[in-house]
Amino acid sequence: MEYKTLGEAGLLSKGIQFLNLFSSLLQLIEKKQMEYKNIIKIKYLNCPYCFIVLLL
Repeated sequence: MEYKTLGEAGLLSKGIQFLNLFSSLLQLIEKKQMEYKNIIKIKYLNCPYCFIVLLL
């Protein structure tokens, strides 16, 4: 792909950097959500009555 000006290439580069940053942020959020879900599961597993509720 050819660019008419260096400005176009620079803009594309900035756009790609932004998308990479946004993608990293989404991955971090997803990782934290999974950690949170695992913490909740562990708390329920340590409580026999709560575990029964989970099975229902």
